[in-house]
Amino acid sequence: MLRNKVKEPLCCCELGWTIEQIACCPFTDWSHLIAVTGENTALLRLSETDSSSFVLKPAAKHLSAFEGAAHTLAWGRDGDVLKLAAIHEGSIRVLQFLGDVPKGSISTSLPAEFMGADVYDSCYLPQSDLLAVTGETCRCDLLRITGDAMASHLEVERSIHLRSEGVSVRVHAEQPDHLMVAEAGGTVHFVDLRAPNRHCPAISRTLPSAACGKTGLRDADWCPADPHLVGAVAGLSLIHISEPTRRTP
Repeated sequence: MLRNKVKEPLCCCELGWTIEQIACCPFTDWSHLIAVTGENTALLRLSETDSSSFVLKPAAKHLSAFEGAAHTLAWGRDGDVLKLAAIHEGSIRVLQFLGDVPKGSISTSLPAEFMGADVYDSCYLPQSDLLAVTGETCRCDLLRITGDAMASHLEVERSIHLRSEGVSVRVHAEQPDHLMVAEAGGTVHFVDLRAPNRHCPAISRTLPSAACGKTGLRDADWCPADPHLVGAVAGLSLIHISEPTRRTP
């Protein structure tokens, strides 16, 4: 595990273009992989040298097909296969790794409903090939992407209806059957994916309009240490949200 051995306080990689978003791989076996996007999109690798120092450099040119910024980056794991999904305008490209070796990529187009609509956030469900996406469509959609470089297939498994644009979607290790979805209007939803009503959230918390300000809810994250806590950003304020009840699987 590299994170316990790093001695240098700073490790840089000059790509020659502006980076606006970074996604470190959250899985221990691949914690040395970092995806970045901005004017372009790249995959970086943190590696140890013979002198026990560390270097950060491009791992491969697999993402070079995106000539410009990816809207979102999402890491996922399905068994022994690592996945990185990059969404750029109306397209999704999924890189797959078996161990530390690239296995190939899948490219496909988003459903027609997404054309002309930005995707603001995405995440993989734990140990699954389902990718949750949300944004200007005022929905959170669960997409199943299968196939290979020669042929691919995308299916919308489920759509959760929102009242405003979705700004954030997250999963939690302690609640693998649930999604947290935040929307710009100030509501944070907790979706039970096992519930029979496939289009409505199980629990929702709506913030007072004064708390959201004129800009609305901008982002939200699910506390990794406590699945009953969410942090959200609205305007100049950082808001702490607690779930109204504790749930058991």
